[in-house]
Amino acid sequence: MPETSLRTITNELAKAVAAVTTDEPMARHTTFRIGGPADVFAVAQTTDQLADAVNLCREFQVPFFLLGAGSNILVSDQGIRGVVIRNRSAEFSLGDESAHERRIWVDSGYPMPKFAVDISKYGLAGCEFLQSIPGTIGGGARQNVRFRNAARFDRYEGLRETGKTDRYLGEFVTDVQIIGARGERRMLAGDEYEFTYTGIGAGGFEANGLIITRLGLKLRRDSVAAVRERLQQYRAFRARRAAMFSNTEIAQPEDEFTGTRARQPAGATAGCVFFNVPNEHNHPTGRLIDLCGLKGRRIGNAEISPAHANYIVNLGQARATDVRALMDLAKEKVLSRFGVELVEEIRFVGAW
Repeated sequence: MPETSLRTITNELAKAVAAVTTDEPMARHTTFRIGGPADVFAVAQTTDQLADAVNLCREFQVPFFLLGAGSNILVSDQGIRGVVIRNRSAEFSLGDESAHERRIWVDSGYPMPKFAVDISKYGLAGCEFLQSIPGTIGGGARQNVRFRNAARFDRYEGLRETGKTDRYLGEFVTDVQIIGARGERRMLAGDEYEFTYTGIGAGGFEANGLIITRLGLKLRRDSVAAVRERLQQYRAFRARRAAMFSNTEIAQPEDEFTGTRARQPAGATAGCVFFNVPNEHNHPTGRLIDLCGLKGRRIGNAEISPAHANYIVNLGQARATDVRALMDLAKEKVLSRFGVELVEEIRFVGAW
């Protein structure tokens, strides 16, 4: 990025957003604790600041990357050229209501765990599972985050009646407000997006330059006590996972609410690195990698977790190239043994 362009966009952004730094180490801003410097790092505290920052980058033709909570990404060791816009817009408001439901509007930078807790005092149910998922609402919508086997955790009758076992954020979303490719702020029409297992986006959502600023969600009414009881159950589940050592196999009893064993590693990870892909063996991706004998395999200071083979852990000084090499190794071994081609769930960001 030319130095003159760097100075210009830095000066312009300083007038528009809450804070701007240069040569900002991205390792400070990702859950992997990995990543080289960003040329410019801008913090947007409101949706207005977010829109201004995006439009300035487009006006000056400077590449930019929108950062939420820094999960589910791997930033290269060389860092990110251009501008990183950290989305910290985090307000919500209550909308129209009926006897059984209420709409709520929430900024895309709102942390999902905090959102789940903050709306509990209104007795609004359905999104309690977000308490156990790191990231922001915008990032959660982009990935259509889910909680597996939520039917056992959330005993709401309507969930069981549908025959569903998982909870997805997308099932509650009724409205998506965006910044368009030309800088316009508008509400998407229903045929402009869809939620799938891998995220939001009909016809290339991000490829069309659409950036989520706010979401409208419709949540069902319940008692405050019932909502907070479910939150406590999710919180306890999350605590059990966090208590595990990332480099130690610790046997856990089957969880009463999810029907799974709590074997998710703690530490510096980015979440599952691969999607679960359909296969004739009916194995989740972690099991396929495990059967290839890769649990505990290390390259540099990165390790395929002994606790859950679909997680890679930064043991302290891992480089992005270490993590990617482990991912390539897992893909190669699984394809060779099972004929299954793994698909990355985390995004590679920066100068690779």
